[in-house]
Amino acid sequence: MNVMKTTITSLAMGAAAWTMGAADARAEWPERPITVVVMYPAGGGTDTVIRTIANEMAKSTGWKINVINKPGAVGGVATSYVLGKKDDGYTWMGAANYNKFVRVMGHSKSQAWKDWQYMQAANSRASWAVRPDSKFKTFADIIAAAKANPGKITISTSGQGGLWPGRPLA
Repeated sequence: MNVMKTTITSLAMGAAAWTMGAADARAEWPERPITVVVMYPAGGGTDTVIRTIANEMAKSTGWKINVINKPGAVGGVATSYVLGKKDDGYTWMGAANYNKFVRVMGHSKSQAWKDWQYMQAANSRASWAVRPDSKFKTFADIIAAAKANPGKITISTSGQGGLWPGRPLA
């Protein structure tokens, strides 16, 4: 068994154990599809990773796992949606990072340290990307251009409160 399959199977079993109380534990769980709610729009890095993990979990366990997107408010929309669902193990959050900022920003009343059971399945390094034909070849090129042309360099981020707030570069 390869490492990826072992990891996915372990994650699936761990998730099932976390989401079921002793009284609910039964051999036939899950009895219906599991929904994973991604806090960002379809097609981005978080969505792609979550869909890959869900697909591998479904293949290795035989479970039906649906992935939906509830973007907005840097994860606040998805957080509130998941918290509003019955705590029965059938609705999971697919997040990019620990969502402590959501409460501080007023998007959710969630107390992450009390309301969530975290399980990290993947991680990525922060990065910047430009088109292959960009005039920017290094990060220093971007900073220099931003300093020379205040307000003219455009970037995209997950939004205010996210890991990369949309602040000016220089």
